[in-house]
Amino acid sequence: MTEYYLDIETLGVNPERNKLITIQYQQLDTTTGKPTGPLTILKEWESSEKEMLRDFIDIINPDNSWDFIPVGYNLRFELYFLQARLRKLLKFDLSDEWLYYDLPRIDVKSTIVMMNQGQFKGSSLEWFVKSELQDNQVSIWYARKEYHLIEKYIEEAASRFLHAYQYLKKQLPKLHVDYIPLK
Repeated sequence: MTEYYLDIETLGVNPERNKLITIQYQQLDTTTGKPTGPLTILKEWESSEKEMLRDFIDIINPDNSWDFIPVGYNLRFELYFLQARLRKLLKFDLSDEWLYYDLPRIDVKSTIVMMNQGQFKGSSLEWFVKSELQDNQVSIWYARKEYHLIEKYIEEAASRFLHAYQYLKKQLPKLHVDYIPLK
């Protein structure tokens, strides 16, 4: 069982019209959530979107779902976008059944909503990690070819997410210990 931080950057939210410009992932320790390997950033501007997706297919393995367990915030978007772009550009099908039912994943979005007293409004990852990073700048940097700013943003966002994830891995088990079931 191997956990990987997973995130993507896109030029919009519609995978039929908008391009995928980065896929970033990092292997994590399953107990602590600490990185056990470097942050890998696959970049469209260094090769092509197709090549980036081909590289990613080598990592995500539908034949053995437990080799790559995505960890992130709002993974439904990432997985949906990746699935659509793989179908469109490579004619590679990650089936809905595998992607939405068989692939194990750890999405902290629901946990963050609960930490915000069950309120969806205001339950962004930026709220939780107390960050002022805004991903809406990415498309501007991309248009200006300021790729170094995109990479810096990705590295900082990954660092903030992993810090928060490690905190959750440490603190959430304590809730179970303190829980008193109904009799």
